[in-house]
Amino acid sequence: MKKKAFLFLIHAVFLFNSCQKEVPTTEITSENLTPERKSVVEDCKKWFNEKYNSPKKLAAMKSGDAGTSSDDVGQPDWNQASFLELSPRISEFARFPLKGATVNCSYTAKMNPKGFRDLLLRKKGDADFYSDILEIHPDESYLKEKLKEKDLPEGTDMRKLIDNDDFTGYFLVYAMDNSLRFGERREKGAVTTRLSIPNQK
Repeated sequence: MKKKAFLFLIHAVFLFNSCQKEVPTTEITSENLTPERKSVVEDCKKWFNEKYNSPKKLAAMKSGDAGTSSDDVGQPDWNQASFLELSPRISEFARFPLKGATVNCSYTAKMNPKGFRDLLLRKKGDADFYSDILEIHPDESYLKEKLKEKDLPEGTDMRKLIDNDDFTGYFLVYAMDNSLRFGERREKGAVTTRLSIPNQK
């Protein structure tokens, strides 16, 4: 059965060094992964564990700019994989919730400091991946409206509340060293403001 997810990846210009233009995306997430996608999840897990999953390597992931959002980038929940397909056809990418990530940061006066983080991975070879950290900060008023609209209790996972078409809040992308690469504000699904990022090349 198809599981609805929000597609915060319409503007792929800032994702993965190989994607330097905006491209549309199609959600292909399902609750029961195909054998091929299960294999991709295992490849993602192996790559991440070899590259980052040691105290020394994880410390390097936390060494970004002083203004970064999280003291702990979290651990991917490999059991909650989502897959999105880019068009024109390039390799699809996998998205994993980052459990334990501390999100408590505001870059503007309007920004809700609370939010959540996901890991994004896309294959760039047989044994390597492009990687980024996606961070979402929904407005508090938006979350309250969605709780009422969906008749869900306080404390519901924000991911279950957000719809791409009407999302209001901030959308951020971090590199794996936890430095901010991209940020924008959206209101009712439309981009209204791009964040200025100092020293960005």
